[in-house]
Amino acid sequence: MSLLQASKHLCRFNARSLPTNTRRQLHSRHTTLLWTEEELVKLIQAVKDHGYEWEYIQDNVFHGTRSARQLSRKYDLWEKRLESNPILFWYSAASPAEDEALKELVQQQGVKTRLPWTIIAEKFSKNFPERLPETLADRWRRLSANKRGKYSDEEDQLIRDFCKENGGSWARLSVLLNRPQRSLRAHHADLQLKEERESWSLDEHYKICAILREHGPIMNKIEEAFPHRSKPYLKLLVKKLLNKEHKYEYNRGSWFPAEVKALKEACRRYTGTRGLWRKVSAVVKSRNDAQCMRYVIARGWNNFVDT
Repeated sequence: MSLLQASKHLCRFNARSLPTNTRRQLHSRHTTLLWTEEELVKLIQAVKDHGYEWEYIQDNVFHGTRSARQLSRKYDLWEKRLESNPILFWYSAASPAEDEALKELVQQQGVKTRLPWTIIAEKFSKNFPERLPETLADRWRRLSANKRGKYSDEEDQLIRDFCKENGGSWARLSVLLNRPQRSLRAHHADLQLKEERESWSLDEHYKICAILREHGPIMNKIEEAFPHRSKPYLKLLVKKLLNKEHKYEYNRGSWFPAEVKALKEACRRYTGTRGLWRKVSAVVKSRNDAQCMRYVIARGWNNFVDT
């Protein structure tokens, strides 16, 4: 593999798997990898132990994964940022101990809607360098809520029950589920839209199509006609129906449960008749014949009709 090819594929595997000479050549050609917090802590400690011996640190501490120039430039940037704001900057060789102390202080406060970061900062500064309350709050958001990925059905139900009882207390819910507040807020909005979509009926669909034909996409008229529906869902639905070609006659995208039910009944009723899909489309009303045909064929006629 040539040097250029190796540099292109460097992000696909661990750089330490390369020979030492190849690593040095790659880094000499300005190949960059994102710095991690562990690397920065290692660099700070190495400078404390060995001084500004960048070649020595490159070979014996980082083992060629970082060039001497990269080490020097990164340490200079760290010093400049530390000089500009020593309180805000978090990185230090003692950061693991600070993290543990911060976790203990937060756990002492219990589950609250808002944590008293001013009090936590005062207690924290007794044993460690001074930190602003905003810095501690940001660090806690990074340390906590480690869980990521798809939500389970149990979590969805817990979010629904919690929001019905307590409203949008995302800080408390974040502690209970160990998930970020922003993720919980966005997922709760998705759950609300999903519930509204499942309860959307064909009569409501015909009603909103009639309003769009008569008045156009005027949200005030639509909100007055659907007071029990949320504004975000109505906006999404109007955006979905804005199709000049079909003139609001047919729906697009995912099928509503009511549409699927009407489609099954029509398929059972008109099986074996001539002009099947036109008749089925006339029953469903919100989908054309091509949409009905594609939906059934994709799922298999027997599997779809017999269910």
